[in-house]
Amino acid sequence: MPVLIKAPVLLNEQVGPGIFLMKVHAPAVTAECKPGQFVHVRTTSERDPLLRRPFSIYRKEKDAGNLQLLYEIRGKGTSLMAGIRAGENLDLMGPLGRGWNLDRKPGTVIVIGGGMGTASLLALVEEFCSRKGFKIRAFLGFREKKLVIGAEIFARAGAEVTIATDDGSCGYRGPITDLLPRSVRGTGPFYIYACGPQAMLRRVAEFCELEGIVGEVSLDHRMACGTGACLGCSCRVKKKDSWTYSRTCVEGPVFTTSEVLWDG
Repeated sequence: MPVLIKAPVLLNEQVGPGIFLMKVHAPAVTAECKPGQFVHVRTTSERDPLLRRPFSIYRKEKDAGNLQLLYEIRGKGTSLMAGIRAGENLDLMGPLGRGWNLDRKPGTVIVIGGGMGTASLLALVEEFCSRKGFKIRAFLGFREKKLVIGAEIFARAGAEVTIATDDGSCGYRGPITDLLPRSVRGTGPFYIYACGPQAMLRRVAEFCELEGIVGEVSLDHRMACGTGACLGCSCRVKKKDSWTYSRTCVEGPVFTTSEVLWDG
């Protein structure tokens, strides 16, 4: 069950251009959260901005009761959040949403992250790396080298990391999805998890359909309430021969690649 707490901030430091890592003490959340879920944060005690902001759970330190959030300054709310200092409290609600499917038999786990989409994947990688019989490969795409954040943490966790940048300043030049066909085929049973820009997720879904497999994607939608009441984050999904709306904050943010209607 989600909780509403004021979590003491232990760390809030800049780790890249406009990118921050925050650590808070939230044992009530870390005890329950699963990879792929998120927390809903009030970025200020003032009335503006009024609405909370959703952040993927980047990492959990269950024994210590600490939670890590990786975020990028994109507007007033996240600008205010970047100014929060250690020792202050963060008003957050969570864990929320449907996370990644962890019920897998041993095989190859493929994670594909685009930009800040990597924030939803590290906890997943650490979970599978702690199990026997899994090989984890992380394909991480960024706009340029200076925005490559966290790749070394994925590697330390035990993943084989491949990087791509749009400008070729680090790793492969071009979309990270270019590397999927040659890298995945012939590896035996494998599972695909992806989070990033919608265009990237759509290409992942097309690849999964071509290969006849079901992958999972985490959608990044604006949210108001975070609990399914306002319907503001609804997306179109398939339903038999028709379609319906699903709430990203409740039925998601994780969906299977076969159920999302990418044109909707």
